[in-house]
Amino acid sequence: MRKRSGIVRSGAALLLLVASGCAQTHHARSGGCGPLPGDAPALTIPPVVERGEIKPDLSRLASFETLETTLSQERTAKSTYRELSARDCQCLAARASSVGNLLDQKASGCLEQAGATGPHRHQVDRTTLVREGMLRDAALEARNRSAGAALELFYKLAESEGRLDVLKQSLAEIEETLASGERMKAKGMPLGDDFEILRRQRVATLNSNIELELAIDRLNTELQHQLKLGPTHERWRIWPVVDRSVVADPVDVPAAVALGLERRSDLALLRRLGQSLDRENAPLVRGVLGQVHALLELSSEGELTGWKVLISLFKKPQASDREVQELCRQLQAYRIERELAAAEEIRQDVMIVAARLRQVAVAREEVDSWDHRLDELKAKAERGMSTFPERTTVQLRQFEAQGSLIEKVMAWQIARSHLAQHQGILIEGCGPTTCPLPTPPAAE
Repeated sequence: MRKRSGIVRSGAALLLLVASGCAQTHHARSGGCGPLPGDAPALTIPPVVERGEIKPDLSRLASFETLETTLSQERTAKSTYRELSARDCQCLAARASSVGNLLDQKASGCLEQAGATGPHRHQVDRTTLVREGMLRDAALEARNRSAGAALELFYKLAESEGRLDVLKQSLAEIEETLASGERMKAKGMPLGDDFEILRRQRVATLNSNIELELAIDRLNTELQHQLKLGPTHERWRIWPVVDRSVVADPVDVPAAVALGLERRSDLALLRRLGQSLDRENAPLVRGVLGQVHALLELSSEGELTGWKVLISLFKKPQASDREVQELCRQLQAYRIERELAAAEEIRQDVMIVAARLRQVAVAREEVDSWDHRLDELKAKAERGMSTFPERTTVQLRQFEAQGSLIEKVMAWQIARSHLAQHQGILIEGCGPTTCPLPTPPAAE
């Protein structure tokens, strides 16, 4: 939605430019800016036809087996893997954030500019530190968002790779069973409906395999671009190194909320404003907020109404002491509102993490139940009892349960990363840290 609004703004600017150009040439020719009747393009009229039939012509398409053999070399060229851990993923994303880098560059520019100031250096230095701190806070917020988005892609990639392995096992099981059926048929033995079901299931499994391969390629492209990974001159894939252990550690909700209120960069920015705002820097603060809003708007899919509220608080070019006090009261009210919203967001995240963990436990029980059934069929086979084709059906259900378990584990990991993002802690140990809050000026 934000991208679309950006396009709309760009389009509006273009229309203004065009309109201004039209205004300049309005006196040069009568009839205004629009084309004269003789300038209108001629219409192309397609011929009238009867409604036909859209049906693919597959006469020149080889069989799936032939295509697989033909395209195998291309897939082999992609089989080079380069490992990436979750920790490296989030830190690389934080450092590669284009918005974060731009905001940090602006903050560094503030200090460089302040170093060249003259007679009012003390006053300018304090104002500059306020501006630098605001920009650094906004940069950390952008980096935290970037890390959260990258981790979600990372765990989705891990899920897709894990499910692909299970899907290949399912396909091998189906093809082995179908081959056994063909041997039985060659001996004159009748085949039941189960084999026809398996043939259709094979087609569905092949299609799912192709979709997963496409998803893996897409996720690799997005991650490599977002993290600025190389080499770019060869085709390769990321191998996500995921912590396989699922630990049911209870989350202390009040502690999680307290951590988030302390570490979130957007809340740190509001606290900085509350401690730094005065009559002199109010116009500067408003200008910085405008820049921050415009840049963070580019990295967010949601509405950043909060930044717009802040900008509206500093709409006057100059502010009296009384007006600054009123701005401070409004700012404090908004900060409290944002803290309450952040606390509720973190509480919801904790609930989601717990729910995803319960889903993992249920999925594990389903896998265990199919494992138990396979053990029963194995025992029957050892006693000389026929288990064909039931064993294949049960094995396929077990593979399906394994895929579901992988999906639930990665959903749990994503929920945990969302919690960490909303606490503002994904960027810890990944590079820049927040600037200290300024010391209030000494009373004269």
